[in-house]
Amino acid sequence: MTKLIDLVVPEVLVEAVEATFAGGVNALWGTGAVAVNNTFPGGINEVGTEVTVPYFGSIGEWETISDGSAFTPQKITQDDEKGTVVKIGKAFSSTDWARFAGAGDPYVEASKQLLGGFNAAVDRLAISGGVASLPAMLTDIYNATTPRTLDYDAVVDARAKWGDETDDIALMVSHSKVESDVLKLKDAMGRPLVTDAANGGLSKFAGIPWGKSDRVSASSATPPKYTTIIAKKNAIALWYNGKPVVEVGRDILGTSDIVVVSTYAVVHRYKRMPGKTKPGIALLTHN
Repeated sequence: MTKLIDLVVPEVLVEAVEATFAGGVNALWGTGAVAVNNTFPGGINEVGTEVTVPYFGSIGEWETISDGSAFTPQKITQDDEKGTVVKIGKAFSSTDWARFAGAGDPYVEASKQLLGGFNAAVDRLAISGGVASLPAMLTDIYNATTPRTLDYDAVVDARAKWGDETDDIALMVSHSKVESDVLKLKDAMGRPLVTDAANGGLSKFAGIPWGKSDRVSASSATPPKYTTIIAKKNAIALWYNGKPVVEVGRDILGTSDIVVVSTYAVVHRYKRMPGKTKPGIALLTHN
């Protein structure tokens, strides 16, 4: 009987995955809120440790100097910008491989599905890091007695946390319940305040591309408290090892052949944006 280990050539799968991932990593709907870099050099020995995360965004505006003066070099990294290395991956069995083969080229199909799972994992890590406590950038309109859901004015107030650094806002992310609340909002003429998506992109609210994810979960408060994330371009860094590790082995308990594809990554919310004084995330809590 032909076994999976006879059908899967790890080197070919690695090449297929790398080719699919090139330009295909689409974290947080490809809005640019996540800066993607595939040059992370670490591996198994760095898992669980902190590493210095380089800035992958802008190095800031140009300086004006007088004759005889010197430009000030902009640091690409900062000692206090550290993130924890994690290992992320996916295992699949001979049954899955048979399904891939049934869809055509199994390497192409497997790579496509692996990329989708990778993007979903990065979104989960980015949202988890995005909603972490950030008191200086929090606008809290939650009220247990007189509930207030997300509205236009609240978004304006949240944006104001950046002062004059409101450029490059890339994305707002809310729970699906919040989306339902906001879709009901209309102007004085009865027109929805949410702008329909154009060219297959995201809808907009208050001029900001708006994504829906139940990973922005509600708190256990009564009534539930929801958090909406507003993110600038490159607010979060994804630094991953672009060369996946492919391992093929036998599961003797499940009597099946198993393939594990994994990589090492750091997903980090910057404490401040390059050339700026504030982070790239603002948080809004509401009913």
